Order: sequence, then C-alpha cells, then structure tokens
Amino acid sequence: MRKTHQLSGNELIEFISKKSKHRENYFNEFYQRYKTYVWKTAYYYCRRSANVQLRAEQVLIDSFMNVYDNSDRFTPDSTKSDARVKLWLAGIVRNNFLKSMRDEKCSILLEESVLMSIPIESTCTEEAKGSNQNILEKAIQQLSQKEREILFLLLSYQSVRDIPEDILNHITDTYSLKKSSLRKVKLRSIDKLKKITAEMTIISRNNEDLTPSYSS
Repeated sequence: MRKTHQLSGNELIEFISKKSKHRENYFNEFYQRYKTYVWKTAYYYCRRSANVQLRAEQVLIDSFMNVYDNSDRFTPDSTKSDARVKLWLAGIVRNNFLKSMRDEKCSILLEESVLMSIPIESTCTEEAKGSNQNILEKAIQQLSQKEREILFLLLSYQSVRDIPEDILNHITDTYSLKKSSLRKVKLRSIDKLKKITAEMTIISRNNEDLTPSYSS
C-alpha cells in the first residue's frame, strides 16, 4: 500500500473506486484533505436557508457518502489537477444542497399560507393534518420537474437575489429561462397546486361521505 499522504486527490479517488482492502485508509485521507473545502462550499450554498448549520452538516455528510459510493464516476483531466477534484466535489455539494431542499418540500409548502387551499387550523386533528399533507404530496407530484425545482428553490430564499449565483445559473441554463421568469413560474406552480389540491380535497370528502358507517 502506498503512503496516502503522498497521493494526489485524483489518485486517492482512483484507489477508493477500486474497493481494495485499504479503501478506508484512502477515503480517510481524502476526507481529511478535502473536508474544509467541502464544508465551506456547503455552508456557502446553505448560508441563507433555514437551519444553515444543520443543513450544511448534512450536505457535507451526504457529499462524502457520494464520493465513497460513486468514486468510479470521477473522470480526471489530462493534468490530473487538484482543481478538477474540487470542481467535481462542488458539483456533488450543489446537487446535495438542491436535494436537501426537495426533501423538505412538504414542510416548506405547508408553512406557506399562500398555498393553503387545504385548510389547516390549530384545532385540526392529527388525522386530518395527515390527510391534508398526503393530498399535498400527491399534488406536488403532478407538477412538472421544472415547476417543482423552481418552486422549492424560490421558497427556500427570501428573494432571487439571495440564491447563490451558480445555483441560479444551473437552474436557468437547465430550463432555458431568464432569471426574471423564475418568479412567474413559481406563481403559476402555486396556482396549479391550489387547483389540484382543491379538486383532490373535494374528491376525498365525497369519498368519506359515501363510506358506510356501522353502528353497534
């Protein structure tokens, strides 16, 4: 086994991908070498979102898990430079940041009163709240990927100006949109969700009315 501290970042990834008996040693060296960079990148993305510390920590953990599980997907450039490793890591961090927002979609949406065509009141029973959330989850799935992505992103920040520039460019490039169009997509998505949830709520209530009750 070669001394890990003498290996480049590119070489460490290569040895991690080979899944040899020394894989853990190579991964530990990689982690120690790049944890500060990954943490700073994760914190940069999460800095204006809720629970920034906890979210950044989770993004860091998920990102190194991705490195461990998917190291064979790394493609070094001809120079095998450290910059290429950091660029790869930055992409992993960005994707995990976006995933962390998608995973919280229902809680974010339920907290947005503008979306609540489904009435959630303080006196509402836990069973009713669960039913409302189930309806909202199903409604979210009826949005297109573009609508979900943009809606969740904009709900996570106070304004478009607060979104990290490379995240914003990634979204606008992916969907061929101007930055000025993002808010319109968000509002259309909210209107669409209101209509879908209203329709699903009516159907759900009608089904409840049709369910026979049995008295003892």
